[in-house]
Amino acid sequence: MLIDKYVPSFHFRERHTLEISAQASDVFRAAINYKPDNDPIIRAAIVIREFPNKIIDRIEGNSLPAKRPFSLRNFTLLEHLEDREVVFGLAGRFWQTDYGQASLQDSEDFVRFNARGAARLALNFSCRKSR
Repeated sequence: MLIDKYVPSFHFRERHTLEISAQASDVFRAAINYKPDNDPIIRAAIVIREFPNKIIDRIEGNSLPAKRPFSLRNFTLLEHLEDREVVFGLAGRFWQTDYGQASLQDSEDFVRFNARGAARLALNFSCRKSR
């Protein structure tokens, strides 16, 4: 899988599989075009996750424009194999109230990222025709 190219060793791994009765290319397109912002459960989870930072901003009188909620747009595309597989990356200190996200321009930035006290996260999605 492409993810192994970008994260050859890791401390945590989670894997999910699902068999779907559809063309792999259709499933793949639906997956990469999925907008979690449209999912009320995910939207609620993000609101709860970001609530402490909003309170801190209000207490400190921070008048900066509201930040866009965290979503898949925060991830950097690392590699894409047409209608088969895609891998996205994220780096930073995700446990911080503001996500502590590092700026990544491309896959090379992701591979080189090695900030002390920070983490890298990769999200891989692949489709294949079942036998």
